[in-house]
Order: sequence, then structure tokens, then C-alpha cells
Amino acid sequence: MIYFLNELIKDFNIRYSDGFILRIHHDNTINATDVICPYECKHPNVDFCNMMHKLYIPPKVWRFVPAGHPLVDIIMSRDLDSTLTALERVAVDDYISIPGGMWGFRPSLNRNLSRILHYKIHDQFLIKRFDGIYDQAFLRKHVWPFERQSAVAHDTFLCKRDFGHISRPFPTQRPSAYETNCVVGCSRPCCGHGILSFEQCPIECRPKDHPEWLYC
Repeated sequence: MIYFLNELIKDFNIRYSDGFILRIHHDNTINATDVICPYECKHPNVDFCNMMHKLYIPPKVWRFVPAGHPLVDIIMSRDLDSTLTALERVAVDDYISIPGGMWGFRPSLNRNLSRILHYKIHDQFLIKRFDGIYDQAFLRKHVWPFERQSAVAHDTFLCKRDFGHISRPFPTQRPSAYETNCVVGCSRPCCGHGILSFEQCPIECRPKDHPEWLYC
């Protein structure tokens, strides 16, 4: 766990050093003396949030809790072992620049929706149904219906497939499949030198001003 935490903080300080806070939700298996205090003292942009008083919320749903916080403007939820990539950051910047009418998980633009999500996450009878691997089922059933008309999705290969929402290309070019084993959301160890088995992206999924990009 400490290895993943150190790597995540390292990535975070590179990709999100401009005012973002890294919040780690945890139970009592993380020791305040040995872990929390040293890390929070060394990294003022890292915040540990003990969830022992809300154990009725499944652990995989903890990362969604800030979406209902009245002081949170933007949220990106990640696993502890996820790599924070440059491609992902430019995608975040892309949706941040979108007008308020095209909300994409920005609580500051729709506090009413933020409160609805907060109440759903803290509804003990509802949230206990989404324990284990069902965090995505919670998003699909209780978040997507509210945000599908204003969400922003970046897609490299399936941009023509109908998911009920139009996607857009990533704003920057992906390195060749033979140069890196890095993809958005990959689990460590990744984003080093390696080979991925993905093909060239379809022409229709490339940015309109960069049809020459083979990997996008």
C-alpha cells in the first residue's frame, strides 16, 4: 500500500499541483502515527479521510463521497494503484473548460445534483446493495441517468458506438503502442517502456484538426 501511495503522490504532484487536493479514504488499517501524520505534514495537498464512522458505505464507493461535499468544485475518483497520466490530465482540462451547461462531474456547477448524490451515497439501505465490485453499478444506476446529457467522454476506439452519448477525441496524441505500456486507468506498474496490443485509432475517432494521428 505504501508503495502505491508514494507513487500516486509523486504523480499527483506532477499532474495536479495547481490547487487540487489528494484525498485518501481509509479505515483503521492505516495508522495515524506511522502514515497519516508524516504524509500530511510532508504533503500539504494530501488529506486522509477516516471512514470508520460510515462503514455502511462500501469501500469502493468511498471515492465518490466528495461529489456531495459543498466545498468541492471538481472531483476525479481513482484507485490507489492507478497511474495519473499526462493524457488523462489534458482530458480533465478539456472538460473543465466546458461551459456550465455541460456539466461533467463538477459539483460547483450543479449543487442540487451534488446534494442528490450525497444523499444517495449516505442512504444506508440503498448503498449497502452496491458492496464489493458493484461501485460501477451504482454509478450506472444512480449517477448516469442524471448526468448523461451533460457528461464529457473521451474515446479513442469506440467513438462511433452508441452509448447514449457522443464522445470526443483526446486532446493530445498518444505515444506509439511500441513505445509505452501506458493507458488511462492502468494499474501499476505501467507507464514505462513496454508494448501494448492496441491498434491504430480509427480515422473518425481522431481530432478533426489531426487526422494524421495514428495513435490518439
